[in-house]
Amino acid sequence: MSNTYAETNKRLISERERLALSVQQLSDLICVDQSNWCKIEQGKGRISYKCMKNLCAADIDIYYVLTGNKKTYDNYNGLQEFEIPELVNLIKLINSVAGLCYRKRQCELWKDICENTGYIWAVDTEADVKKFLVSLRKIKGYSQKKFAEILGTDIKKLQNMEKGVRLPDNELLCRLYDEFRASPGILLEDRNCLINEVCCLLEKMIAADGGFVLDFWDLITKWFMNAKR
Repeated sequence: MSNTYAETNKRLISERERLALSVQQLSDLICVDQSNWCKIEQGKGRISYKCMKNLCAADIDIYYVLTGNKKTYDNYNGLQEFEIPELVNLIKLINSVAGLCYRKRQCELWKDICENTGYIWAVDTEADVKKFLVSLRKIKGYSQKKFAEILGTDIKKLQNMEKGVRLPDNELLCRLYDEFRASPGILLEDRNCLINEVCCLLEKMIAADGGFVLDFWDLITKWFMNAKR
């Protein structure tokens, strides 16, 4: 088990403890046998895609678990009203703004934000895991064989994921983020996970230039609310 993957297991346990859930309570909540969940927390098992979706529904912060990025504030005006297509477009806007700010100011924080959101251009307006995997691979210029090697999986499994016949488990989700910063929210098609990602991005942007970002966010939310009317 890699150090990166081991860290995700530690964060998974910390999330269960944050919710004050025992192993039995969480396993019941997400419909997994308790003994199997114990193995997962010990790093001896993998979490299926369906189970990861159940964890999202159980209020586990999967974005934090898989990436290590944890929001400290989530009361950004209007953000909870955004649906997945709007969140996708918002992250595209954040990527563009970060790129422009980095070229103008050469601030490493802006560079980091830009690099961590570059994956978004492999996403259409909707989160669709099979389309995203194909688009990400092609944008990176990889053959299926090379892409499978990078992800540490066999080509048949990758082909099945690209067809939607098979879905990635937590280890592959972790590897996709580690190698390409691919969003867990997109891969899990989960709105709350994407909201948590945006919260973390906004916090980084505020650290880079608080005044500008607050004005930027105020403008975005006003436009969004007017468009909803």
